[in-house]
Amino acid sequence: MDKICNKCNETKDLSFFYIRKETGKVRNECRACMYKLAKARRPNYYMENKDNFRHLHYKRCYGITLQQYNQIFTEQGGKCAICKRHQKKLDRALAVDHIHNETKHIRGLLCSNCNGILGRGGDDAELFASMARYLKGETS
Repeated sequence: MDKICNKCNETKDLSFFYIRKETGKVRNECRACMYKLAKARRPNYYMENKDNFRHLHYKRCYGITLQQYNQIFTEQGGKCAICKRHQKKLDRALAVDHIHNETKHIRGLLCSNCNGILGRGGDDAELFASMARYLKGETS
């Protein structure tokens, strides 16, 4: 089945169109035109200036500013809050660790390894205590 794109006026197969999540209906613009629209809406200075991009990311995802991130980073001495490895020894910036509820309370900054371990463990303190006992050779 084919559809005409409202932007480029080309007739294309439905596979070239996104489906709206809310309604399940096919969008009126093809994927290529949607990409062009999104790219045109994105201010270039966000992509050119990493600090602006990071500031927006931290604000949107965690409710903190880049300055607040940098303050936490300084307080932690540039190290992961769990394993204490310095960011200079890591392949990426420290991740913001937060409680996954409506408060999104910031606990600290973690390396990707520690952040992933916490995430896969579901932030379950009892599970991690059990793991620690296991690693120490304690059996129950």
